[in-house]
Amino acid sequence: MLTTVVATAAVLTPNAAVAAPRKPVTMRFAASATSAPRGSTVTLTGRAHYKATGNKAKVDIYFAKAGAGYRLLTSTTANAHGDFRKTVTATTTGTYKAVYRGNTRRKRATAADALTVYINQTTTRTLFTHAEEDADCAAAKPNACTFSGPTITIGNTPITVTGILRCERPKPAMGVRFTDSPDSPKPPASPGNMLAGPGWVVAYYHGLGTVTMPTPLSLTGAFHVWVGSTPFESTTAICDWSVTATQPVTERVTV
Repeated sequence: MLTTVVATAAVLTPNAAVAAPRKPVTMRFAASATSAPRGSTVTLTGRAHYKATGNKAKVDIYFAKAGAGYRLLTSTTANAHGDFRKTVTATTTGTYKAVYRGNTRRKRATAADALTVYINQTTTRTLFTHAEEDADCAAAKPNACTFSGPTITIGNTPITVTGILRCERPKPAMGVRFTDSPDSPKPPASPGNMLAGPGWVVAYYHGLGTVTMPTPLSLTGAFHVWVGSTPFESTTAICDWSVTATQPVTERVTV
């Protein structure tokens, strides 16, 4: 029996295509602000490119708050030039990360940017507080029944002063002053008002209670407190007194 064997030769194509290596891209990425109020809109923009075209690819946006890992937030697509944009809502302080996924001609790349998120919160600030017991208000000045605080800067809001005044003599008085001239505990005279002059806010009242001082003309200055009590008939000028000044202030709190 004659057996015929047919051999098949492999055909090689001399010009077979070889995939070109993917090119590394240059990537930039940033949030539209370094800080933003909670609930506001922030725009994330970036670009990942090797050349002017051919850079279209998916971009995933991740977010990580302080002390936590990244989680996928949203996705978008970079155009042929490599440009991409996405808006997000600022909820908490953290870092956004953009992951460019690349394509058959471009390599993957990653970039990140941080954002501080804040709220405006109103709190009560104690500007000064002072108290004395068994103070002899008839003693030699200026040390008796007086208090001068350090130079401070206050906010542009009304000042609430609460005074407690207990003396043997009936109807003692307390004066609270704020001035931008701390070396002059007495206010200069002004037309029509001998208790207030430039840079001064003065409030006088009797006994126990709370008063509101208007906003001073100068926000940098010092508080001065004076208690008035003199011996009368069988009474002495001994007093227990305290005073506290507070002010509402709006502070930026990071969240």
